[in-house]
Amino acid sequence: MNLPGVIAFWESYQIPISILLIILGSWLLARLSHFLLRRYLERVYENDPSSATAVSFLKNAVSLFFLIVATIAVIYTIPALRTLAETLTIGAGVVAAIAAFASQAAFANLVGGLFIVIFRPFRVGDRIAIGQNYEGVVEDITLRHTVIRDWEKKSIIIPNSVISTETIVNSDLQGSLICRFVEIPISYLSDLNLAIEIITACAKDHPAYHDVRSPEEVKEGIPPVNIRAIRYSDNGVILRVYLWGDLAETFTMASDLRVIWHQRLVEKGIKIGVPHRQHIGGLESGIAAPGA
Repeated sequence: MNLPGVIAFWESYQIPISILLIILGSWLLARLSHFLLRRYLERVYENDPSSATAVSFLKNAVSLFFLIVATIAVIYTIPALRTLAETLTIGAGVVAAIAAFASQAAFANLVGGLFIVIFRPFRVGDRIAIGQNYEGVVEDITLRHTVIRDWEKKSIIIPNSVISTETIVNSDLQGSLICRFVEIPISYLSDLNLAIEIITACAKDHPAYHDVRSPEEVKEGIPPVNIRAIRYSDNGVILRVYLWGDLAETFTMASDLRVIWHQRLVEKGIKIGVPHRQHIGGLESGIAAPGA
């Protein structure tokens, strides 16, 4: 194709080619920025898991920046849109006021996201609980929100401004193990020592149970499972069992052990405590616990 032909082709398709070049250039610059940013943060954090959180957030920030730049460039490439933009600029004062009001929540979310990246109360991949309502694994932290995958594999999208005002329980900040306790009522007529032996044997043999004793505690003969008789009740003596394990496994472990404990205790003649009621003069009354 000769030069006049090239010029004619450019004049005919200048706008679509320009738009295509803007989009392609913005995408390539964003990808390059993501790569350089990831390499830089990996060197700064030296394989610290926190780098994944910073990379995720800053990648979203960079992508938003190039998206805004590309959108403005496309608007000014198309004459009709450029004229419309110049017309709207006349009412810039009103538009600015509306934009400022509308962006308050967006700005709060942005600041909340920055606080998460700077102070690192949690990271991508951490298992956290937010307030009393949400619990799961952090999948992504964007400019606006944090994405959590709960134990039912549902995505929970929480604005960063909401997270910054809630209490956060991070199970991975200092390690992956947590302690879940289970209470078992044992009948007053049963042998408590035998019940504790059975409960201990079943718990320590479960594959998800973690023995958290130190070598010194093992030498001192500290039991592998911590069990405490915490109170008397109408049901019997309440034994509290402290189960250590990975957050993702403790619920299943506790559920398994409830079944196993019931079967083993019944086999050994240990009765699970149940409420006992008697009628005295037409009134229902609980049987008082021994020594109460």
